[in-house]
Amino acid sequence: MIHTIEEKDLPTAWAKAFIKCYNAPRGNILPMIVKFDATADEFWDKDIIKILNLNLKRTKNFPIETVRNTIFPEYLWQTSNNDRETLYARYLKIWPKLKKTQQNRLGSYFKRLIAFGDAKNQKNQLEEIIKTWNQGTHRKSALQATIFNPYEDISKAPRRGFPCLQQVVFVPEGSNGQEGLTIVGFYASQDCFSKAFGNYWGLYSLGKFVAEAMGIPFKSVCCIASNYVLGSTKKNLKELYNAIVNIMKE
Repeated sequence: MIHTIEEKDLPTAWAKAFIKCYNAPRGNILPMIVKFDATADEFWDKDIIKILNLNLKRTKNFPIETVRNTIFPEYLWQTSNNDRETLYARYLKIWPKLKKTQQNRLGSYFKRLIAFGDAKNQKNQLEEIIKTWNQGTHRKSALQATIFNPYEDISKAPRRGFPCLQQVVFVPEGSNGQEGLTIVGFYASQDCFSKAFGNYWGLYSLGKFVAEAMGIPFKSVCCIASNYVLGSTKKNLKELYNAIVNIMKE
């Protein structure tokens, strides 16, 4: 059975996914598809964001924004004068420092999107996708970027943590994308509590960035997780669950 949630905005989509995952046997859904409209971020429910971040802090997990930045560094882009090359250069300049942190020791999603490969042979997948589209090649199979690198990521380690996001695909709808762009992210496994909201937000920010560069409207985000897990015990998340359920009733 494929479980699907489609909502008007990110917080509502995450909240319904969280409630569904909490109530699932063993807090596990196989698979889960979450899709939300990307056209009205100013209407996002700030109460959901606030209560989730408070619980993430209480359990010593990273805040939503930190997880988002692993997929797309929003602040760097906002301060790069709308210049993509400046964004890429700034990120790669600070990458040696970012890599020293435990969560980035194996890499980051944005790094692989703009510098996939080894030090001698790297590919900026995002820029290639944008230029391919803008130069007139609108073949949909050309608009995908990979994260998983079998040369680095196939491992017998019982726990690894990166990369859970395997691939992103940018899907223009209608003639020449006139109906808008949907970004689709594929996850081998996704932690609903500590990662999913930040993952959705990162995909949202990345999709918005690419849509603007391609000159077409940004329409929606679709996230497919083959293994969707609660990420903690139901006992530890009961207070959060009750709070989210109450917010959704309002």
